[in-house]
Amino acid sequence: MTTGGCAARLERRTPTLQTLVLENERLRVTVLVSKGADVHAIEDRASGVDLLAKAPWGLRDPGLQPPVSSSLVGWMDRWSGGWQVLFPSGGDACMHQGVELDYHGEASLQAWSCELVERDDAAEALLGVTLTHSPFRIERRMTLPAGSSTLVLEETVTNLGGDAESCMWVHHPMLGAPFLEGGCRIAAGARTVIAAPERDSAANPLVPGAAGAWPNAVAKDGGTLDLSYMPGPDEPRSLMAYLGDFDEGWLSVVNPRLELGIGFTWPADVLPHAWLFQEVHASPGYPWYRRAYVMGTEPASGTPATGLARAVADGTALELAPGASRTVELRATVLRGGELLSDRWRERPRGT
Repeated sequence: MTTGGCAARLERRTPTLQTLVLENERLRVTVLVSKGADVHAIEDRASGVDLLAKAPWGLRDPGLQPPVSSSLVGWMDRWSGGWQVLFPSGGDACMHQGVELDYHGEASLQAWSCELVERDDAAEALLGVTLTHSPFRIERRMTLPAGSSTLVLEETVTNLGGDAESCMWVHHPMLGAPFLEGGCRIAAGARTVIAAPERDSAANPLVPGAAGAWPNAVAKDGGTLDLSYMPGPDEPRSLMAYLGDFDEGWLSVVNPRLELGIGFTWPADVLPHAWLFQEVHASPGYPWYRRAYVMGTEPASGTPATGLARAVADGTALELAPGASRTVELRATVLRGGELLSDRWRERPRGT
């Protein structure tokens, strides 16, 4: 479907993998409809640079992956990079109300429906999925307006059950090369940063559980580590940190050399945190084998990344009454040239 310089179309990438392509004069966006409605690519058409990370093993057809005994292995086997929604649980698998909730939540693995919307001023599609292991439905409107460098996601979760239900809601964009490189600058509306207390390794430079004032995290060497600079691929690091106390929900990553960046905005009243993940050729063994150079910039309803059961116990889970819905609007804006120095892209998103 092509209108007014915009195009929206469905394609068959592999035997069981359907994709959605939204494009205008500035961006080309690819969505893996058959695998979690992942935003697989956000390509700046002027430079040809895709800002999202890709898995070291490439694009895999989720329908052709072998069965596994662990939901973590199943998730990683099917992960091809890009941007996922983690729902109704984020992080580790856990038991909740008598059922095991998958690692990073089943919404990021399910096949979604997709309907193209006919508009003259935008490329647009409606996507949706009804979950199996919990009584939720997710509906998403994805819009790429004509002439715009902003992708808009309006996402609604609804409790279809007869009882109040808890959930975690995390958006999981992963950035990678060729956009991501040493010297990239990270800025955010956060005031605090806490190193993930539940995660540590020899390649983690942070003191688990220690709190600092963003962007300075408490380091194991006795000083602080400025997290506003991305290390290069030859500086091994593996860390997870939680950004909080946002004045507004926004985060940006800029590559000064390419004069290219990406900014995310979201409603901080619904998603008051951002998980910051960095894997820089550091972790041995499955799944990375020291092959990954990626960074996650992840608006989240809560912390830590240990699953819904912990969020319920800590009182940080979202609660939806029977039949109730919550809506968030997330925006991803590709920044170029003079736009890198402007805050005009940070339009306040809405959440209900």
